[in-house]
Amino acid sequence: MGKQKFNKPNRLAEEALEELRQRIVEIPLTDAEIEIENRENIIKIFQINGEPNWNEKYIIINKKKEILLKVLTGERKLVSLTKNEWNEILNPSPSNSLIFKYFKKLHNAFKTNAKSNEDYESAYFEINRILKEKWKSNSKNFG
Repeated sequence: MGKQKFNKPNRLAEEALEELRQRIVEIPLTDAEIEIENRENIIKIFQINGEPNWNEKYIIINKKKEILLKVLTGERKLVSLTKNEWNEILNPSPSNSLIFKYFKKLHNAFKTNAKSNEDYESAYFEINRILKEKWKSNSKNFG
């Protein structure tokens, strides 16, 4: 294992990941209502409940993406991920909008050191709010 990409944890990102963990349920391969090629390469399938889901019903984890499984099951913390592991997660195979978009926001929370002093119902939506504020603030500086 290489050097972790980020030096310090991000509480909002970890809480947002925990929110996602609470919205997924492992299901048997036979219960997935989709055509799956190379079934022998599939390790686990999770069904996604609730929003945001970007029209994805499942998270399919194959043998090449074991790091995603470790993150979703809590075996690995986000802060411990290396640059290559982040790249693996942000390039899901098979392609999955939920994984890409959700983890992109978690990654950006680390990059911008996003933190909140406010009460919030969802860490994920709080990350979105903070990133949007930072983006607007930066675009005014360049506009």
